[in-house]
Amino acid sequence: MRPTPSSLALFGLLLCTSVHAVEAQKSKGEMGSEWVDGNGNSRHAQMGLLLESERGASPGVYRPVTFDWPTGDLQKGRYPGNIARNEEAEIGLRVTIGVDGKLSACEISRPAKIEAFNGHICPHLMRYARFIPALSDKGKRISRSYDAVASYELVPRIESAASSSPSKSVPVRRAALITQPSLATAGIDEQTKRPSNVSYIAAAIGVNADGTANACTLHSATNVDELDKHICDSLKKNLAFRPAINLETKKPIKDVVTVSMYWRN
Repeated sequence: MRPTPSSLALFGLLLCTSVHAVEAQKSKGEMGSEWVDGNGNSRHAQMGLLLESERGASPGVYRPVTFDWPTGDLQKGRYPGNIARNEEAEIGLRVTIGVDGKLSACEISRPAKIEAFNGHICPHLMRYARFIPALSDKGKRISRSYDAVASYELVPRIESAASSSPSKSVPVRRAALITQPSLATAGIDEQTKRPSNVSYIAAAIGVNADGTANACTLHSATNVDELDKHICDSLKKNLAFRPAINLETKKPIKDVVTVSMYWRN
């Protein structure tokens, strides 16, 4: 099912690595290489990706797609544009990320003006892009499709999220926690083994008008499927909320509450 605009927002996944000693040895024109041109300007050949993804709490999704940094690396191979002419490009895409974390489909929705970039993008992403796949509320990895924007650049840049369209503001008293989040409310006890790279857990919890939880999406997850499912199941069961109130109608409404906890044991 194609994600709806109301449940999605663009966020930047700038898929570029910092320049390590090995990267400094790359030849001019390779992805990740740096050089100074004839005008004294610093150049850095790189590509990035803006991937559309869920914000807030998405019903049925316990963990959204995240980039698998240790496994994926887009800064490989030759830069496809002509660096002497400072060629850069931006390409609109529709991609599908499978349960194995690889792209199972890639289509160009908005091509670049320079054909060399169009011919490079999908084969390159399917070969090198790697993701932690989304996890359903059933604890199963799921395949999901997203709109994306790929960029080819010759200078380092910072990508920012696209701003949403302005909408009429309605006065609301936001939902609030009655039960404070903790490792215990997340179902984590002293016997639960903490993954070595995890110290922090954050989740967006959807709250119904009656104060019950209707969704949980981990935006800082363990990436261990069984554990992520257990955490969201526990948070939905154990947390209690005061529902949000529309101050114009005085009626309770749905809302989203963000919870977070440190895991240091």
